[in-house]
Order: sequence, then C-alpha cells, then structure tokens
Amino acid sequence: MNVGEIFNEQPKQWGLRGDPYLWNHLRISFSKVSFPCQQEKFLELMHTFIIQYAGAELEKNKTIYVESYDQGGLSGGSISCDFWIDIAIPLLLSRLNAINNNIIKLY
Repeated sequence: MNVGEIFNEQPKQWGLRGDPYLWNHLRISFSKVSFPCQQEKFLELMHTFIIQYAGAELEKNKTIYVESYDQGGLSGGSISCDFWIDIAIPLLLSRLNAINNNIIKLY
C-alpha cells in the first residue's frame, strides 16, 4: 500500500484546468511513498513536489500557470492555490490520517 492511493478518488470539482494535471503528478510521486506516512512528512513532500511540478509555492489568492498543463481553455494550465490550500490538501490529509489510524489499530 502506498500514499499515492489517497489520490485515486478525484475531487468532484476542480479549482482550475491545471489542477487535475498536478493531482496526477502528485499521485505518481506519492506512489513511491509507503504507509504509514506521518502528516508532517506528507506535507513536507507535498511542498517539495508542488514546487517541482508547479514551479512555485502555494499562496492564498494566487494562481500558478504551468505551460505543460495548458491544454487550452480559459484557465488552461492554471493551478488554483486556494483549491489546493482549502480543499485538496485537507481532503488528502483526512484520507492519509484515516489510513494511518487503521494501520495503527492493526498493531
């Protein structure tokens, strides 16, 4: 079991058109990380991977443009920092913590 599995179920709604591409890159990167994974380690890796793929840190009220994610459309290639900060990362943390808690119960 790897941490990339918490990305299997996608959010029902994205922030901007680039968000699904970042989600997929993060899923692939986290597939190399095994459970249990402490929340602090997850957040540290998330920060590292987002800078690697998006080229910038997440900041409230900011949009990041990633040319390789641009497949057209009004917000093509754009990543919504607010979506990641307010929705995606809390969702992923809840999934991570649920699996970590289940692993701890097994021991």
